[in-house]
Amino acid sequence: MLFGGGAIAMLFAGLQAGRANRAVAGPGRLNVVPVEVIEVKKVRGKDAVTYLDNIRSPSKRNIRTFMDKGQEPLIGYDEAGKPVGLAVLHEQSKTPILLDSRLERIEMTEGERQAALAAFDAEQEQRGVVRAANPSPTVKRGPNILRGLAAGLGVIVLAVVAFFGFWLYYVTSAPDAFDSIGIEINNIMPEPLNTWGCEQLYKRFGDDRAPFGCTADDYQSWKVAQPTGKVKS
Repeated sequence: MLFGGGAIAMLFAGLQAGRANRAVAGPGRLNVVPVEVIEVKKVRGKDAVTYLDNIRSPSKRNIRTFMDKGQEPLIGYDEAGKPVGLAVLHEQSKTPILLDSRLERIEMTEGERQAALAAFDAEQEQRGVVRAANPSPTVKRGPNILRGLAAGLGVIVLAVVAFFGFWLYYVTSAPDAFDSIGIEINNIMPEPLNTWGCEQLYKRFGDDRAPFGCTADDYQSWKVAQPTGKVKS
């Protein structure tokens, strides 16, 4: 369930990204929106920028975009002096697109680009004193190996817990001794655990034939049954 859910989430995110890319490929009205840039790191030679559209809305969804070599996020300062990333929201999309500091990520003439940057710089200069008192936080660069290892280890731990958790449920509480997943897990367990599991199953289902992994040489009776105990004839 964990791995399947992760795969579905990645597929859903990919479909959303593709839909957003198709929507902004055509002409349309662009509205400037502030976003929170939370991380910048190198991925395959490009800057991968992660940001949140949580300033204008309560959304907590991470958005990642890749910037070409030499491009940097366009960072401005709000009225309180807090640094914010500048993005544009296409009228046909719900996902804001982060701008770069030279406005090369959107189609504009050079004159339009210079006029827009001049207006932006003029507005920011009016907040110069506040900006100096509140410098932009340093963003992370380079792959975070420890975070990746921790995430991978977390997935492995969850998988192991789920594996043993289902096995314990099967041998101690499952209503059916012939649950296919439970049988396979119990069968591959080390001999001491397999024997213990079969003993728990025998206590509840000893009047029936034994499931695979708990059978004796006749492939029907229980291998954990005592000579005077319950044996399927």
